[in-house]
Amino acid sequence: MPTKPAWLNPALWVLAVVGINMLWFVVVDQEAPIELNNEEQVESFRSFDLDGPLWSDDPIPARLVLSLSTELPDETNLTYVLRLDNQTVITKWDGTVAEAPSRWEGELAPGTYVLETQVPEDVQVEQTLLVAPFKPVQAVGHLALTVGLLVLALAEQGVRDLIRNRVASGTSSSQPERSPFKPLQKGMPDADRYMAEDAPWREPVR
Repeated sequence: MPTKPAWLNPALWVLAVVGINMLWFVVVDQEAPIELNNEEQVESFRSFDLDGPLWSDDPIPARLVLSLSTELPDETNLTYVLRLDNQTVITKWDGTVAEAPSRWEGELAPGTYVLETQVPEDVQVEQTLLVAPFKPVQAVGHLALTVGLLVLALAEQGVRDLIRNRVASGTSSSQPERSPFKPLQKGMPDADRYMAEDAPWREPVR
């Protein structure tokens, strides 16, 4: 059975580190939707909690997406305000339906938020908050994954060396010990002599 080249195992671990970090790149860019209002139900005050990943207090990238549908004139008024802890104003809009922005982009710190929306009943509103919860800990995730794989690689190599040493020591101890001064005798001399004396072709006694 051909032996594996020495560089193969380290190369596989390097590929594993690159692959897991690329996968983490994809994960941190994913957005989680938080539906605030939809066409079937619009609440004037909508409260929600936003938690940071891994107990992080860093702000989280977010997008507030707004979709409107109405047969009323474009001059119909629309008002909405997003507040943190019902005090700090994050974003707001007060104007006509025709001029209302379709989205807001920014960062939101972990905490409790209240979205206040004032719109006529004949206006259908959809408001969805999209957040990337793992973006604040992207660098920490890359570091943890890389260090973790390196530790696994070293541990795996250590286990391989330990098993190899035990197999080698077991093989050497199973070999019979030979005396350096007395050659190993084969057979049984007494039995051989007895058999030689009882052989049918021995010389007759005179």
